[in-house]
Amino acid sequence: MEYIFFTLVLALSQNVPAKSVNHLDITNEFVYGFYLTTVRPVENPNILGTLSFPYTTKSEQKPLWRLAQWATNFPLSPGTFEKKSETTWIANNEAKKITLIKEKDTRAIRLNCNGIEEYQGKLRKYGEPWPHLLIEKTFPDGIKITDRELLFNLEFKILNCLCDSSLKDNIDPTLHTAQISAFWTVQNINPASKDFKDFFWFGIPLFDTRYSIPPEYINPDRGSAYTTNKLITLIDGKQFYEENTGDGNWKKLNVLLNPLLKEALKKGQSRGFLTNSNLEDFVLTSFNLGWEITGPYNAEVEIQNLSLIYNEK
Repeated sequence: MEYIFFTLVLALSQNVPAKSVNHLDITNEFVYGFYLTTVRPVENPNILGTLSFPYTTKSEQKPLWRLAQWATNFPLSPGTFEKKSETTWIANNEAKKITLIKEKDTRAIRLNCNGIEEYQGKLRKYGEPWPHLLIEKTFPDGIKITDRELLFNLEFKILNCLCDSSLKDNIDPTLHTAQISAFWTVQNINPASKDFKDFFWFGIPLFDTRYSIPPEYINPDRGSAYTTNKLITLIDGKQFYEENTGDGNWKKLNVLLNPLLKEALKKGQSRGFLTNSNLEDFVLTSFNLGWEITGPYNAEVEIQNLSLIYNEK
């Protein structure tokens, strides 16, 4: 009888779900609005104010996300989203448009960054900063990456990506593109490590107008006065997609991040970065997702069902 009881308890315990937390819960978090950044990330403080909703039910809750508009020539001003319908709210100016859509219990966001307006008929030169339009979130306590499963989910579609017809023939692919990726900062928090407080950028690509499927990219973050000179490791898009990611159809990502983070660190170390670090030293400290427009492209994406869920092992 004791053996049967033990077996029953063991079986029941194996069916108890692990504790899960969603660190990118846009359905419940976007309702609090966004902090709006300045144009220059080096400014202190680099927050202009907030973009909020006219109806927030918990007005005391501060935004959990921010909208980054680095290096734009047309910065949005703090204020409120304009209600267009019962399901749609918009904040926009000449060069950017953020659309929030609520359908039942799901929220989607559209990010439109208009590089044709930003560049005004000129082509960006090497070393000049380029416009960004990103949604960003920080994780003040860090998210450990070795003692839990990290599941990243996202659905997206590229609504348009149009090049300035007057400049199309002079585009330099090494300088001019419209691209969007999901990025995390991954920081060493081990005070005994020689790489303590150093970090790298880990990314999963969504779209790059130069390619049908964005390729792997491993290099320092360089190109303007605002870049960090830290390692960027962008995973090869062929690990996630079989078709052109800019074909206007919905694409879905359901990705276990842990092995990809291990792969990214290993490849970075093979190039001389963070060679005094082990994977156990790192945590995720922030997330961003959105447009980097280095050329005269008017580009728009829709994003929904975004989440980062950790399951305790």
